[in-house]
Amino acid sequence: RARVGHSRPPQFRGGVKVHGPKNTRDYGKTKLNRKVRQAALRNALSQKLLEGNLMIANQLHHLPSIKTKELAAYLGNYDIGGMD
Repeated sequence: RARVGHSRPPQFRGGVKVHGPKNTRDYGKTKLNRKVRQAALRNALSQKLLEGNLMIANQLHHLPSIKTKELAAYLGNYDIGGMD
C-alpha cells in the first residue's frame, strides 16, 4: 500500500463508497399527502386554541392601506404583534 494518500480509498477493502451520500437532506421538498398536511394544521391550531394563543382577525380589510406600520398599530390595540 505504498503511495496511497489516505487510509480509506474506494478501491481498498473497508474503503469509502465512490459516490456515496453527501449527508445533505432537503426536508422542504419532502412530499406530504394533503390529508396529512391538513391533519397537522388542524392539530397545531387545536393546540393553540387549548393554550389560549389563537386569535382570528376577520376585519383586516378595513385597514386604509396595506402598510406594515398601520397593521402594527391595528394589532397594538389588541396587545399582540410587534417587537415593542
